[in-house]
Amino acid sequence: MEEKKIPVVDFSKEELKPGTASWVSSREAVCHALEDYGCFVATLVSDQAYLELRSSLFEALNKLFDFPKEIKAQNTYDKPFRGYHSPNSVHEGLGIDNPTNPEQTQNFAKLFWPSGNNDFSETACWYAKMVVGLDQMVTRMIFEHYGVDIKDVSLTLDPLIML
Repeated sequence: MEEKKIPVVDFSKEELKPGTASWVSSREAVCHALEDYGCFVATLVSDQAYLELRSSLFEALNKLFDFPKEIKAQNTYDKPFRGYHSPNSVHEGLGIDNPTNPEQTQNFAKLFWPSGNNDFSETACWYAKMVVGLDQMVTRMIFEHYGVDIKDVSLTLDPLIML
């Protein structure tokens, strides 16, 4: 029996701009992966700086989830599925509303580190911008692939990063 592997789509190419051969090739790979597997692994960048930032983000996340539940529960929002939630003993979630805004990531960090944590705030904001950019790119690729004019569709971005 053939082992199936989740497809990997490389988004790290500098020439990945709409209309280029690289764009068309990546767009086809994205849509094929979504049609056949429902998902794909995105390779965004492969340089050392990215790997170090990602490592520092995951280190900070470990520290974040080590905080007592009382502190995490201070992360609240009016919108559903935002802020802190813990539906059971094995699942917890924290959300940063509008994480591409540096002020919002700083406000979030101050809940846990009263004097702030610039490294965490900057890294979380950087990560959010990468994720939102990827989301916008993939959305555009899907619309193009299926012949939908993106100008005809109202896309409202309300970024939320769930940690």
